[in-house]
Amino acid sequence: MGNHRAAAKNTSYEEDIKVPLVIRGPNIPVSVRTEMVLNIDLAPTIATWAGATYPTFVDGKPMQGLWSGLAWRKVIGLESYDQVGVQRYSGVRTLSWKYVEWYSTLRPTEYEIYNLVSDPYEEKNIYATADPTLVSNLRALLLRQKACQSVGCP
Repeated sequence: MGNHRAAAKNTSYEEDIKVPLVIRGPNIPVSVRTEMVLNIDLAPTIATWAGATYPTFVDGKPMQGLWSGLAWRKVIGLESYDQVGVQRYSGVRTLSWKYVEWYSTLRPTEYEIYNLVSDPYEEKNIYATADPTLVSNLRALLLRQKACQSVGCP
């Protein structure tokens, strides 16, 4: 707590969104992986291990695909809401970039872009100087994530 001048663990920064995951068991190779796994992947993974099926409306994917070399997600959506359900921010994270839009009723929307390769601690917001094509591409990823949440995407 206290990273990036925040008094709580509800920001879009890496310290808040990244949680280590350790899985051990038979037929799981010993390795350190860097793919982006989400909490929503736990239920399908456990169901697959148990030989059970899971509903098609479940958003997550079984992690067994990681160990067998299947393609894995390249983008994750980020969002946070306050206590009364008003959205605080939304964004996307790729392996190399993070784009976030912060919302407030008191001031205009604020934007952040971080190059997670050259600035892993998110110390320099490059939104104001970023290539317009990069901004456009990241914004399009965010809009796709939002559309997928409301109508579902493959």
